[in-house]
Amino acid sequence: MARKCGAVRLRACSDPLFDAPEVGRLVNLVMVSGKKTVAARIVYTALAMLSQDRSRSYELLLQALHNIKPSAEIRTRRMGGASYRVPAEICAKRRMSLALRWLKSAAMRRRERYAHVRLYNEILDALCRRGGAVRQRDEVHRLAHANRAFSHSRRG
Repeated sequence: MARKCGAVRLRACSDPLFDAPEVGRLVNLVMVSGKKTVAARIVYTALAMLSQDRSRSYELLLQALHNIKPSAEIRTRRMGGASYRVPAEICAKRRMSLALRWLKSAAMRRRERYAHVRLYNEILDALCRRGGAVRQRDEVHRLAHANRAFSHSRRG
């Protein structure tokens, strides 16, 4: 049954230092057990290591996120008792959510000792189009390309 109205979107939480919603969401993703000041210190230190100029480091973060964002993903669709993996386009908000989530998870899987160094190195790798987050995006694109035979069965 369809909804009567659309889902309510919460206002994007921007951070006080950069006044940018992407940085605020990254801080909230890095946060563990409600320790927001610790998460903010990790993210701000990693961005300060990118560049001493605050606007330049924000631009570098956006460029890294642009390199991570997927353009298509696989959705499972049931038709006639069988499940098909159908490639589908992704809206802009979900692209950014996936990119931030993949950046954080790839950074925390790294071997460096400190969290801000992990995040810094993952952002540098994403800028050079390598690293765990870009590898995950390439894997999603590869699956979508392999299953493009079922793209005709998308919902309209």
